[in-house]
Order: sequence, then C-alpha cells, then structure tokens
Amino acid sequence: FLVLHQPGPLDPAAAGDDAAVAAAAAQIEDEFQGFVLKGKGSSAANIPGPLPRYGSVAGLEYMVVEAPAKQIVGICKPKPLALDPVDVLSAEGKGIGPALRQLSKIQSECASSGTDPEQLDPRSDFKIQDFDLAMKINQRTALLNQRAKLPAHTCPGTPAQVALVRSEMLLSQRLEELSHELSDASLQQMPEFHQRVGILQQLGYVSPDGTVTLKGRAACEINSTQDELLSTELLFRGLLSGLSPEEAVALMSALVFQEKSDVEPELPPALSSAARHLYSLAAELCELQASAGLPVSEEEYIREVLHPGLMQVVYEWARGTPFSAITPLTDVMEGSIVRAVVRLDQCCRELMDAARVMGDTGLFSLMEAASGKIRRDIVFAASLYVA
Repeated sequence: FLVLHQPGPLDPAAAGDDAAVAAAAAQIEDEFQGFVLKGKGSSAANIPGPLPRYGSVAGLEYMVVEAPAKQIVGICKPKPLALDPVDVLSAEGKGIGPALRQLSKIQSECASSGTDPEQLDPRSDFKIQDFDLAMKINQRTALLNQRAKLPAHTCPGTPAQVALVRSEMLLSQRLEELSHELSDASLQQMPEFHQRVGILQQLGYVSPDGTVTLKGRAACEINSTQDELLSTELLFRGLLSGLSPEEAVALMSALVFQEKSDVEPELPPALSSAARHLYSLAAELCELQASAGLPVSEEEYIREVLHPGLMQVVYEWARGTPFSAITPLTDVMEGSIVRAVVRLDQCCRELMDAARVMGDTGLFSLMEAASGKIRRDIVFAASLYVA
C-alpha cells in the first residue's frame, strides 16, 4: 500500500539489506505468479523489496508498506489514477507524485467536510445479496458514520497526534516484550526446573528456602556416573555398607559402564543382593520423578542408567584375576573394559570426596581400598609396549 505518512520516532526501519531484498522479491514472485503486470517489467520479480520503504515527494511524506486485508476500511469512489505497480515500487518511485497529490487532495476535502471519502457500497456495487451479511454491512456503515463525526476528523493536529500515540503504543509493546524476556515465563525449561527442584527438596538435597544441604554438597562431588542422583542415594541409603572393596567397586561399575552386554554376570550372593537393591532404588527414584510430572519411563530410565555387563569382570579384576582370564567372562571388547575400569577409578576418587564431605570415614576407607584394588597391571600401565 502507498500511504501518506506522518513520520514518528519509532517507525520500523526501512529495509535495505540485499539478501532481504532478494528474498522479498522471490516471495512477491510467488504471490503474483500467474498475473501479468504492465510496464517495463513483465515479472513481479522486478519489484524490489522488502518493505517498508519511506520517501518524500514535493513535501509529501509517504510510506510503502504491507498491510493485511482486515485493515482495509473501504474502497473510495473517486476514480483512481492509472498507476503501474512496478513503477510505483521501483527504486525511482515513478508515479508516486501524482498518487500522493490525489491522496493529499482527498485528505484535505475530508478534513474540511468532517466526513470520510465516499466509498463503494458493498451491497449495490459488489452485488451482495446475503441478508445476514447485508445487516452486518449496515451496522458497520453506521459505526463508520459515527466515527466520521468525531472531532478528530477536523483537527489539523490529528496526524501528529496519531504519530505520537502510535509511538507510545509501540513503546508499550516493546516494554511488554522486554518484561516477558526478563521473566520466568520466557524460559521454556522453567516448569521442568521447578519440578526437579521439588524432587531435590523432597529427597533432602535442597532445603525449603533453596539452600544446598550436606547431601546436596556431597552429590556435587559425583560427576562420572550415569546418574548422580542415583549414585548419591546409593551412598546415603547404605547400599555399600557391609560390602567388601571388591564387591563395592563391582556394584559401582553398573553406574559407570556405558555399553550393553548380552552376557548375564555371575555374582556372589552379597553382590547380587546389593544389585537387586540398586535396581529397586532406581525404580523408586523413577517413580518419584514421574509423580512430580517429569516425562520418565521406569523401563527406559533403568536401561539408560544401569549397565551391569561388567560387574563380574570388575569383581574378578579387583580380586587380582589376570586380565587374560577376565576377558572370556564378557562379550565386551578389551578396550572398553580398560576405559570402564579407568573411569571406575575416577568414580572411586569422587566417592572418597563425597565421603569426606559427609564425614563418613568408613565409606572413605572402603572407596580408597576399592581404588587400590583396581589400579594395577596392564589397565593402568603407562604404555602397553613396556607393561
């Protein structure tokens, strides 16, 4: 649309980016596909873009802008000028001058008479015969006539006042956008964050006032397992109590090993019982998270955080069994075994730090002994060529 425009301080910036121009031209090409435009160019791609564009001709400020159809109030009866859209929208703006002068003349006449310009009648000119639609048109016409009688239609300062009100509205809109961006509502993950904080408070990691508790500080020391929450609960529930260093480090391997194995490990009774308690604990934590509204499935959760494929291998390795004797116990590659044991040693050190925070000397000694059991032989050799 070509409109008379009173410049305001918050007018949208005129677009002039070359890439945007090309994109807009391509879009207009698609929209005008099948139409023939008169003038020098036969294709809509000759129309430069994007919009809005501003300019001034003979002291008349104008704007070329896109507008949705719902913003069209009516179609005036005065005979329009024969304008070529390609010329009007061209970089030179050919044909804009006469159009602006006619628009200015219509505007002045309306300001003098205090009425809107005469418009085409949708019922007679557009041959509308639907009764309900005709009634709505009558109501709309009555409202437009009431609006035309408002003092603003004859006030010479209306354009400047409209520009001021428009600027105020844009500022208010921008203020709302910035307020939203600064609020918690703009964070998509905020609901899930509150759900997880609620779980941590329920388990005692965070106090009701948001302070990290002793249990929470101990959890911060654990970083190398598949699930730090499950690992911390394992410590505070005493699942490692009563286990030997070999059994304790084998149990922790289920939380460190990241691959799958089709071989079922053969475990001693105490370690097998501890493994069952670990699975029950994982199911309990999963149920707690699901009740808090988190999208978690028990079967999927357990499958992701617990991998017992190396429990027997780690147990035998901690007992001093040679590396060549433990590899037949699993279908896991030797390199994966080495990586898992190295990560398991790191896990033992983190559990020692957690035990120090907890003030649990027994747990500290257990993890220290477990680390010493697995730190040996080819797995921790500086070089395989000199091992």
